[in-house]
Amino acid sequence: MNDFSLALATAIGAWVNFALILWFGLRAGFIGFDGDFRRDLGKLAVAGVALAIALFVAQWPILAVTAGLPGVHNVMALVLLGFTGALVYAGAMLPKAYGPLESIMEAMTRQPELFSQLEIHFIGTGKTPNDPQGYNIRPLAERYGLWEKVIFEYPARIPYLDVLIHLEAATGVFILGSTEVHYTPSKVYQGVLSRKPIMAVLHRKSSACEVIRSTGAGIVLGFEGEEGVPQIAGEFASVFTEYIRFVEAFSPARVDYTQFDKFSARAVTQQLAELLDKIVAA
Repeated sequence: MNDFSLALATAIGAWVNFALILWFGLRAGFIGFDGDFRRDLGKLAVAGVALAIALFVAQWPILAVTAGLPGVHNVMALVLLGFTGALVYAGAMLPKAYGPLESIMEAMTRQPELFSQLEIHFIGTGKTPNDPQGYNIRPLAERYGLWEKVIFEYPARIPYLDVLIHLEAATGVFILGSTEVHYTPSKVYQGVLSRKPIMAVLHRKSSACEVIRSTGAGIVLGFEGEEGVPQIAGEFASVFTEYIRFVEAFSPARVDYTQFDKFSARAVTQQLAELLDKIVAA
């Protein structure tokens, strides 16, 4: 199968999925052709045109980056082009997460062509919950020349259900940990439930590292605390390349969600009920 056939088959599959979702939604009465629906269709059309233009423009630097890969030159170029999309980081930033973030940005400036199709959207990372101008990430992104190219920030907090909607719309989920060994980001669970591939940068001893790897939910770059922060800049590009390949082959059906059952609302409620039973019995 040549590159054109592969791209065509992927596009046809996407449109078939969309048509089936639309048909089932109309049949069940979940979708109606009202004003909001027509406006959303218009937005999707505009987004599709914009994406087509982005892919057309991006093919030249992508082909230049993959030129030194004999035998897989066109395939890797197609994979990188297909990754055009966005990762979402939703939640507050811990003070000791900025060091790892700066190392990531440094890695991006070293190989700008590799990250030219990547966008990371930081949502709810502001200085205060309700200030839409309370940027924390933007100053760093501007310093590295990445603002509104690779890095985007929406400082104000948003409701949890809105977070899930953003995760659903994203290509993948970005999780950034702290240099503190005991910290495990709570957003790992919601990231897995979004059924999107996860890219995480975490302390090597964080329990989330093993969970993400063993369940097949994503790719992890592990580092060794404060002293390991500089290594992130040297390893992030190769880990990101690994993540691109992971996304290409990712299927939510292959993720072992059973390992997360013990963290579900049902399981936690059951533990609480059992504890209350013991207290009453005593």
